[in-house]
Amino acid sequence: MRGGYVAQTGGTRGRVVGGRYRLGTMLGRGGMGTVWRAVDEMLHRDVAIKELRLPDHLDDEEKELARERTMREARTAARIGHPNVVTIHDVVEDGGIPWIVMELVEAQSLAEILETQGTLTPADAAELGLKVLDALIAADQKGVLHRDVKPANILVTPHGRVVLTDFGIATATGTATLTTTGMLVGSPDFLSPERAEGKRPLLAADLWSLAVVLYMAVEGRNPFRRGTMISTLNAILNDEADPPRHAGGLEPVIAGWLVKDVDLRMSVEDGARILREVANSTPSRQYGAVPPPPTPVADPGGPTTPARPYDPHGHAQPSHDTGATGHPGGNTPPNSWSQPAYSPAEASPTRTGVPPQPPHIPHTPAPPHQPSPEPRRRGRIVAVVVLVVALIAGGAAVGFLVTRDDDKGDKATSNPPASGPATQPQTQPPASAAPPTASPSASASNGSVPPAGYELVKDPSGFSLFLPKGATRTVSGASGDQIKYLTADRQTVYLIGLTQIGNDPKGNFTRIEPTAEKKDGYERLQLRDYTPVPAGARKAALWEYTWRGDPIGEDTTKRIPSHASNLGIVTNGNRDYALYVASYETNWDTVSLDRFKKMTESFQAR
Repeated sequence: MRGGYVAQTGGTRGRVVGGRYRLGTMLGRGGMGTVWRAVDEMLHRDVAIKELRLPDHLDDEEKELARERTMREARTAARIGHPNVVTIHDVVEDGGIPWIVMELVEAQSLAEILETQGTLTPADAAELGLKVLDALIAADQKGVLHRDVKPANILVTPHGRVVLTDFGIATATGTATLTTTGMLVGSPDFLSPERAEGKRPLLAADLWSLAVVLYMAVEGRNPFRRGTMISTLNAILNDEADPPRHAGGLEPVIAGWLVKDVDLRMSVEDGARILREVANSTPSRQYGAVPPPPTPVADPGGPTTPARPYDPHGHAQPSHDTGATGHPGGNTPPNSWSQPAYSPAEASPTRTGVPPQPPHIPHTPAPPHQPSPEPRRRGRIVAVVVLVVALIAGGAAVGFLVTRDDDKGDKATSNPPASGPATQPQTQPPASAAPPTASPSASASNGSVPPAGYELVKDPSGFSLFLPKGATRTVSGASGDQIKYLTADRQTVYLIGLTQIGNDPKGNFTRIEPTAEKKDGYERLQLRDYTPVPAGARKAALWEYTWRGDPIGEDTTKRIPSHASNLGIVTNGNRDYALYVASYETNWDTVSLDRFKKMTESFQAR
């Protein structure tokens, strides 16, 4: 076994890595790594350093693959060498694991900007798109595809530099996957059709993702995102994007790069020409202007800065929070885009000849999100087999295998997929749209009143439930599809999963249980259809188990007896939820079991 690198104590503030990099504050933590602000004591400069951290459930082969992926990320980004790609300074081995040392980019992600400041003007979206395109072209010239182009991976500095970051799942052009056979990696909302089908992608796949980013930048929403991951994939494969209403001159390039047939997709050259024309279409900019009031958009494009990592099995995950600083390309900068007057000398060079990005991009208010019209079927049926869902896998790499077959006869209308777009309700409100409201005296829709010590919480994602008073909320999951509540006594964690398989909760749990079985000491207590079905649901299943770990999700090194129950339900409105509660075994029977019962009895999908 070459896996000795997994036995490590991990980074600690003040620790010196590789004999020269002193760790400072933690910038973020995900399922496979922790990013630290650090000081290079040899050159006396601030850097960001990524530490590989491996989830305990991985077998030796998977651990070696994760280590290889970390090294590929470093080698890939280092060999591109472009101002719009994060710079790699060094890779060191310390404590048996690799650490990637990179430039510290004081910036905001585009996801954070869209969430806090609203949409961009077409000219500014085009300028940003040109810089991302430059990075993608530079990568392609080195034989590299990014494969995860999305707002969260695009950083913008106060002086207008645009940096494409996170090459952790990048791969050589034409390579189908870096992970286990049958698994695709990346954020489902931004996958191109050919990648969703498991075909070998080319640069055109990254252009599709960039077109989705441009659409979001001017419209404030993802044109393909639906209520579940499965219906999102159906939309990518079968539905056309609604024509953008605020794209202006960007509309042709967005439409041209969102052509599903990769052979008919607009070329790089034609797309770049349109972007340059639109970027130069505004002769005068208010570089030092005060931005308009922030207008949150419908979908910021995935998680931003981690607060407390979480996943039901103790794997770290990012959650929505905008309080940290620095990017490895880092997190939220100390300053917003509305900086003092812009100086051309401060701009970083580009290869496109477009004027440098100003410190403040004028924003237009995001339009109210309207549900997409009934999707147009294109005579195809999508069969989706989900191998590992986000509830177990954690992070952006969600395993799924997608096939698309020609429709025969009236098969698509007489026997539509249960989870297909035609049967989907309106898209659920975004998980992070607004803070939840709580009332200790309000009644749930079934007429019950919160018991003593509880309050009725109305979550902005479209559900309500009874929770112990003072529980704190965070959002995690690759698409913001897991809502976490941690009780004030820090004894019980709730997780409400918004994306599930569809019509068969028990079958879903059965399919994903093998992943949970890799947990230390995993023992199934029950996995069965659940009766009586909760109010407002038409089908339910219960999965209860124990393991050794950290149920709160804060320390993956812990090996404490833990207990969890997970109730999967399909509502009468065809929405899917997983209602998960976990705690330490010592207080399950005395505290957390009752909390689980109160949650499931009071839960209402609005």
